Amino acid sequence: MKALALVERARRFGVTMKPEGDALRLSAPHQPPADLIAELRQHKAEIMALLTGQPPETRPEEPSANRNQRRAPAWTADDWFHFYGERAGISESDGGEERARAEFLAFEQCISRYQEFHPGTGRREAARALIGLGLPPHEGDRQ
Repeated sequence: MKALALVERARRFGVTMKPEGDALRLSAPHQPPADLIAELRQHKAEIMALLTGQPPETRPEEPSANRNQRRAPAWTADDWFHFYGERAGISESDGGEERARAEFLAFEQCISRYQEFHPGTGRREAARALIGLGLPPHEGDRQ
């Protein structure tokens, strides 16, 4: 999947991405390489689909009029990392888990949440997507 590889590459350069309507907002501490920016532009629709969990052709331009229709929230890599850190901290401080176990449980909770947001996504696919967004992999999720 080209989009996942580009998100991983961008993350290595410190680029964060956030879908906003039709736009893909990028921020980085330093100017990323021009070829990376060009590739991100070229594959914007795929990246937006990856980040929002909605295929480009079905992603609504306006919020759905049907309030009962559940849409996947557009979580950024930073949102996922924050959720992961929060879950690990809770397991460690409130649950009494050792740090490694707390991180494992947090990653599992991220996978479950990702699958809630993206129905039909398998565990391995969800794990790969989260690892591609910068979450640390755990045994069995490395590839």
